[in-house]
Amino acid sequence: MKTFQCNRLMLSQVFTLLRAGTIDECFSVIKEANDVGLNEQIGLLSILKKFKRRGNSTYGFSLNEIATIGNQIEFAGVTSTAVANWVKRDVKDLIGSPLNGKKYSIDQAVIILIVEDLKMVLDFDSIRKVLSLVFNNLEDRHDDLIDPVSFYNGYAFIYDKVSQTTLGTSDKTRVEKEAHKYIEDHCTLQPQEQEIVKNVMVLAIFAVHASAYKMRAHHYLQTTLQMGD
Repeated sequence: MKTFQCNRLMLSQVFTLLRAGTIDECFSVIKEANDVGLNEQIGLLSILKKFKRRGNSTYGFSLNEIATIGNQIEFAGVTSTAVANWVKRDVKDLIGSPLNGKKYSIDQAVIILIVEDLKMVLDFDSIRKVLSLVFNNLEDRHDDLIDPVSFYNGYAFIYDKVSQTTLGTSDKTRVEKEAHKYIEDHCTLQPQEQEIVKNVMVLAIFAVHASAYKMRAHHYLQTTLQMGD
């Protein structure tokens, strides 16, 4: 099976289109973002093709499918075993039981991917606390301060926009301004609620950046060790 990496912005667009029931447009987004033929048997594409064959507008993901997608995201990497442990133990109250039969909903899948990003810099207790401030009732997305897909799209969009430069202390204000603007454009919230979402979004952006640094450092480690062989 051919492998490829997808960035979070592209993936968030795919989730948005799936939620809107426009699955055909998902293939166009993937083709535009990646030099890959749509006939390739690639994890994300295979999952989307399966959805299309079924002709069901309500999409659900197995834990294996969520792990497969997670492994194709740049600077990320999950296993089915790890995801199973998260939903059964570490973030059980945050994810809940599968909402689409035995499958997890789009929002649940996205929350799992958000957890994957945040665990680079936070323990699971902290992840539960901050995400519970943003996402409320598991079975009712209407009481969220911002829905999971829009939140994921927000920090993916901002990370993509600012990732061409090093995210240091001097960039903190820029990232906060970008997050504040995104929230104002996509949500109707009270000032305190805006601040909560902004802070968690900025946290997620820096967590992804930390993952990028970790992966790059690991690359140099492996390259150097190979030189010694």
